[in-house]
Amino acid sequence: MNFFIFLIGQEIYEKFFAQAAIQIILQKYQALLLIVDTNQEEIVQWIN
Repeated sequence: MNFFIFLIGQEIYEKFFAQAAIQIILQKYQALLLIVDTNQEEIVQWIN
């Protein structure tokens, strides 16, 4: 089984990755997302 893990800044997620079309692609390829608050340097959300 192959999968991808992406570490993404929270602002980028909200502006790009939260779009419905992008979510469909991420689901198709079983991408896992770690959403990070770059100012606080902490993970704020894990999406699988």
